[in-house]
Amino acid sequence: MPQVDQSWVSVFDAAPDVVLCVDQDHPAASDTNPATPALPLNTISAAVALAKAHKRDGASTQVLISPAVYREEVTLRNVAGPAFIILEGIAPGVEIAGSDVSTSWTPEEGDIWSTPWTQAWGLLPWPSRWPAGEDIVRRREMVFNDGQLLRQFLSYDELVAGSFFVDETTSKIFAWPIDGLGVMEVATKKRNLWIQNTDYVQVKNISMRHCTPEAVGGGNTAALSIYNSHHVMLDGATVRDTNNVGLAIWEISDCVFRNIGARDAGMMGMTAGRVKDSIFEGVTLSANNWRGDWGGFRGWSTGGTKVSHNHRVIHRDYVVSGNFARGFWADTDLVDVSIENIECHSNLNDNMLLEAVQGPIRIDGAYLWNSRMHGLVTRNVSNLTLRDTHIRDNAAGQFVISGQRNGRNVPNWQTGESKLCLPVENWTWEGLFLHGPSPLLKEGGEFPGKGIAGSWEDTPGMVARGVHFFKG
Repeated sequence: MPQVDQSWVSVFDAAPDVVLCVDQDHPAASDTNPATPALPLNTISAAVALAKAHKRDGASTQVLISPAVYREEVTLRNVAGPAFIILEGIAPGVEIAGSDVSTSWTPEEGDIWSTPWTQAWGLLPWPSRWPAGEDIVRRREMVFNDGQLLRQFLSYDELVAGSFFVDETTSKIFAWPIDGLGVMEVATKKRNLWIQNTDYVQVKNISMRHCTPEAVGGGNTAALSIYNSHHVMLDGATVRDTNNVGLAIWEISDCVFRNIGARDAGMMGMTAGRVKDSIFEGVTLSANNWRGDWGGFRGWSTGGTKVSHNHRVIHRDYVVSGNFARGFWADTDLVDVSIENIECHSNLNDNMLLEAVQGPIRIDGAYLWNSRMHGLVTRNVSNLTLRDTHIRDNAAGQFVISGQRNGRNVPNWQTGESKLCLPVENWTWEGLFLHGPSPLLKEGGEFPGKGIAGSWEDTPGMVARGVHFFKG
């Protein structure tokens, strides 16, 4: 198991030098107030601006946020140093929303309504390395009717109950609500919370929703982005109903993420790349890639989560379910990584994919079931340990071993050194249960090198104890 130091989190237990109160619903709320309970600030952004100034002066700040829907973009960037900042929801119901309530609706024919729309966003730029995507995947508009996402169509004639269409020629949105107009929310903001180049931040008990990023495939325009930061702790931070990626985490170290989640993200629930010496614990990822699914795009950066370039990282207590693509995708350069107590089920593509991994990587206590494709797929993975792993009732097969026959060079992002990873090399199975059609598949026949090469029982360098096959 990776040795990850968590002792630093105790810094947030210390008494802060400054306490700021935010309460949008307080009748006296104003961003010019002294930020006391009797005279609180109106926005989180105003509190963050004060907290940044205090941090630069060496003072730690706790921001206490009362329940309300805060329709704003919050940015916390470029404030390094040991003084901490805590953003804490003091009770359930603290939300940062990227949408605005829209009230200027005019009845059209039948049950269709219209409202002015002047954004003219058009199609989002598409990553050059990706296969082509349908136009619906490249849109960024979102409309919610009484909290329910309406289905977007690309023409007026396609409208049905529970859908909308953006007409950029007339600068209008046409919507057919589900059951009467009700409360209509239209996404307008590109992010909810952005943390970059910052140390010692805790975000606690805050949910985020309805952001509409300016790009496809992640980047710092996800709903919650953490970039090039250290000693960041998320505890009870969740994202839902966003157009692209829920949580984007990149180039961080010494961080702890607990009780976090993303559901109903348009493409990917969570991405985590160039991560070292960190822990992800209590993660829930469900029903992500709805927009990709609308356009039949279910590969690349879509689904529950994609983790890459992870060094000395623990992923523990995950539930990854009902995503409209893969569930858990570990892709490229994982060294000293542990995946513990993970449930992946009912995902549209493979429940778990391990690809281009040098290892060591350990999976301990995995339950992978009821995918429409495979339970577990590996492609050029070295130094893999599977313990107490149960794979069952996946439609296309349970465990698929594949990869480039002559190996795949995988670079280490920290050292620059590369390792040739064969399809199988130095694997250990201790308690592996395969139940269902096609329990064990080897794509491309026999593989060279250590590992499964015909008869896994007699393979040099392979340790297999307690392996059970139950064909369905």
